[in-house]
Amino acid sequence: MNFKTRLTIASSLAVAIAIVAASGLIYLVVRAQLRAQVDRSLMRAADDVVLEERGFTPYRMRLETEPGGPTLWAQGVFRTGRILHPVEDGPMLPVTRDALRAAEEGSGPMLRDMRVDGTHLRVLTAPYAEGISVQIARSLEEVDLTLHRLALLLAIIAAGGVVVATGLGRAVAGAVLAPVRRLTDTAERVTVTRDTSERIEVDGEDELARLGQSFNSMLGALDEALRKQRQLVADTSHELRTPLTTIRTNAEVLEKAEDLSPEQRARLIRGIIEESEALSVLVNDLLELAREDEAELRLQEVRLDELAAQVADRLPPSASFVTDLSPTTVTGDPEKLERAIRNLIDNALKWNDPDLPIEIVVRDGTLSVRDHGPGVEEDDLAHAFDRFYRAAGARGLPGSGLGLAIVKQIVEAHGGSVRLENVPEGGAVATVDLPTS
Repeated sequence: MNFKTRLTIASSLAVAIAIVAASGLIYLVVRAQLRAQVDRSLMRAADDVVLEERGFTPYRMRLETEPGGPTLWAQGVFRTGRILHPVEDGPMLPVTRDALRAAEEGSGPMLRDMRVDGTHLRVLTAPYAEGISVQIARSLEEVDLTLHRLALLLAIIAAGGVVVATGLGRAVAGAVLAPVRRLTDTAERVTVTRDTSERIEVDGEDELARLGQSFNSMLGALDEALRKQRQLVADTSHELRTPLTTIRTNAEVLEKAEDLSPEQRARLIRGIIEESEALSVLVNDLLELAREDEAELRLQEVRLDELAAQVADRLPPSASFVTDLSPTTVTGDPEKLERAIRNLIDNALKWNDPDLPIEIVVRDGTLSVRDHGPGVEEDDLAHAFDRFYRAAGARGLPGSGLGLAIVKQIVEAHGGSVRLENVPEGGAVATVDLPTS
């Protein structure tokens, strides 16, 4: 059973319950009003009972009612149970305990339903005189017939209402679920075609519209992720091609050339080793980048100044640096933050003038690493943190082009930002801003 059918059934059931409840309430109200009218006519008739006597002995009871009124019957009951028959032709009412109590104690009036000779009656029992009570009856057959017709009419109306509600519910369900159907069709089409550029049309600002917008956002994110994945594969293939080609060429030369001098053989072997090391660095950086994509942050309070000092202390003796570290506490993963700081310092050392120190500053959640190198070309600043991007001046330097990309990924995972700027006095400065604890 699909969702549209379930929604139609649910709406039809809700309407059916409402109609049945309303019909039941109408039936009960009408029934109460009709019976109240009967009861009022019986109470008025109690004042119109006349006791006829023969001599000084009660003989019979007579109702003095207006012509055209409802048919009523009255009979008297002595405390002994003897009956005073009515003048009107009517049923013989059974002597009830109410009648005997009203005659004996004067209690009442009391109203009851009873069935006499197959006729449904409403009977009023009230004291009339000392030792005598009166029973006044009126047929409920007309009321019962009216209620029966009303019940039949309400049943027909309820059935028709349910049928109409089912039709309307199905139409409304179709209209309401139209955006969901479009979303489903788009999802199935994307599954078949693998085309993540597909989008669904979104109208309005209701929940279904927000669902469509979320679905489009998800497709956009997926499309961007696939684009980056394809770009990563292409960039990786390009970066791997150079060292592999060099290694293969040198190996082929070594294999075929028997008249090479020892110096030539050593140069070829050294080239193979250097390219193998570059290849190893590239693979390690790729693995690190992949781990950063998937790994969860192990957050804790971290002293950013102490972390920067630890990285600086582990630099080789040839590295020259100065620090200005103020106590700064951030919430982050210490291992990943250490990796980001190390990459920034390695990048600065690669470009720095060897006669001048790099500058490492930590203050108020901001870490900056400055070099005294040639600076960065304006065209390269916008791409400095792209994967595998290497400026023209960096082609001859060691590295994979992934160091700053890893920094950006780590910093943004911590809710921070990173930027690279030229310094007017010369060199460049990389600045990381992190939320402080």
